[in-house]
Amino acid sequence: MHTLLFTILLLITLPARAEIYQQQGPEGTSYTDRPNPSDPAVVLKADDLPAINTIAIQATGVEAATENRPAQAKVYSELAIKVPVHDAIIRDNAGNVLVNVTIVPDIHIKHGHQLVLYMDHQPIAHSASPIIQLTNLDRGSHTLQAQIQSAQGKVIQESAQILFHLQRYHLGQ
Repeated sequence: MHTLLFTILLLITLPARAEIYQQQGPEGTSYTDRPNPSDPAVVLKADDLPAINTIAIQATGVEAATENRPAQAKVYSELAIKVPVHDAIIRDNAGNVLVNVTIVPDIHIKHGHQLVLYMDHQPIAHSASPIIQLTNLDRGSHTLQAQIQSAQGKVIQESAQILFHLQRYHLGQ
């Protein structure tokens, strides 16, 4: 059974091993898998083809801070945004959104810990309370993420990022 499957997979890949031909035209050099009878065909190996330039994308902002942070023991067993739920559609003409963050155990205010709520990667609220009312938000899709920070601004823990969609109706709709 395995031999039959291996043979079928091998036969399927044969068309992918086509010859590559180089042709010179008015626009320059072109590569094709079909030989041109008017041009002398030059069969190229894959090693002869020009290399593709690649650029490594570097993370910026919140992502870079997360990657550079050393792994630490979690102080809080749960830190999550419960309201709004991920991918929720909220209809509010005034642009009000209630955010409820679950923190277990309760936030350590005596140690100077504070809850920082980020919307679209920008800090929007600093609070000791897990319930935050956002007002007059623009309509559209937004991301939310909660972080627990020390008094010095060091990130202690962060929640998963959620997405919500705010719809604001007006008379023109």
